[in-house]
Amino acid sequence: MKLFVRISFFILVAIIATAVGGGFQQYVCGGFRPNKVKIPQAKPSVYQTTNPDPAIVKIFEQPFYYLDKGSQTYVFLSQDKQYVLKLVRYSRFHMRFWVRWLDFIPRIKKYAEDRWEHKYKRFCDSMRSYAIAQNILADKTDLIYVHLDKSTNLHQKVLLIDKLGRQYKINLGNVSFLLQRKADSLEKLLEHAVKQDNKEEFRKLMLSFFEMVDYCYKKHIVIKDYNCIKNAGFRDKRVINIDLGSFFVKENILDPWQYQHEFNHFTRHLLKWSRKKFPHYTPYIESLRKQFVTRQEHALGQI
Repeated sequence: MKLFVRISFFILVAIIATAVGGGFQQYVCGGFRPNKVKIPQAKPSVYQTTNPDPAIVKIFEQPFYYLDKGSQTYVFLSQDKQYVLKLVRYSRFHMRFWVRWLDFIPRIKKYAEDRWEHKYKRFCDSMRSYAIAQNILADKTDLIYVHLDKSTNLHQKVLLIDKLGRQYKINLGNVSFLLQRKADSLEKLLEHAVKQDNKEEFRKLMLSFFEMVDYCYKKHIVIKDYNCIKNAGFRDKRVINIDLGSFFVKENILDPWQYQHEFNHFTRHLLKWSRKKFPHYTPYIESLRKQFVTRQEHALGQI
């Protein structure tokens, strides 16, 4: 009996150690594994993939290093630091194992059905947003190439290196990915301008940011992720969207009331961030917001 207890104890310890060790490893390496980005067999077709130009294919001849994990994608940076490769995290749309095991319980089954419906809607919204970024907002996202559906005509492989230095050869035809030019963080550039007391640079950056938002609205596109500062970058002397998963069509956005409501709602985090970090610059941001709203009212003859 004592032998059985000891063996059981050691087995339990081994299981716990494996789980903890695996969880720690996942934390250290950002949770990336190739099976988490592989396109599922049952995935519906949502986007017509075109063959990439030879110049784009050549970009994938260099290794890409793990950079970050977003809510929708794993992000890798090219060796020359000019491009980011975003791989869609299909693992986000998987149901947790305990839900699958216990779905014979009516309440849990109902929970699973509701969660799946929610996950599927989020997935479809993300895929539509990527298509919008490519087809309508490519100039404001610096998006180079989009591959969302599994394809047999893209045989290019890319070398990915995670935070632990582990290497993976990924067939790009089997994953959904977005290739985007690397941009500098708008947040860091604004903070640097304030630190240097460079009011002119700060104003140029803020004006470019508001022009980017206005451009999207003129295309009848709104951005539903309101963490607008962290999701914006700066490249080639203009502000761009670096987050690609929150674009939605809104046909009536140019109506003055809708424009004002959405514009103010979208930039409220910007004001909160400004008041906390450098309140003496906040009046300029507020006046700029009002300027764009008033301009839209004038454009439609509301004033």
